[in-house]
Amino acid sequence: MWLQIKAAIAIFGGIWVIFYTPIQTRRIIGGWVPAKFTGNAADYPARYVKQATRFIWVCVGIGVVCAAMIPTEDRPSDWLTDLAISVIWLIVAAMTYRARRQISAARM
Repeated sequence: MWLQIKAAIAIFGGIWVIFYTPIQTRRIIGGWVPAKFTGNAADYPARYVKQATRFIWVCVGIGVVCAAMIPTEDRPSDWLTDLAISVIWLIVAAMTYRARRQISAARM
């Protein structure tokens, strides 16, 4: 049961990030800076780009590990869950990469 809950969190969390990333990107390109950011407002896009780079690698790691776990599943339906998680998090990585490029292009 706990594995199903973890899988649901991974799937719904990934889908949420897929929809939230373009919204956040538009806000940052528009000049939005979070209230908790302590630096200069002009430095926030650079900080976000650096953070996005690390997040891309985390997403790729999650996607690759879940894809590598597909052959090890015992029940016939479990490989679909691993495949879904893998695909979703690789899409998150691709969208974050695209957002990073858009923010970098807007800064120049």
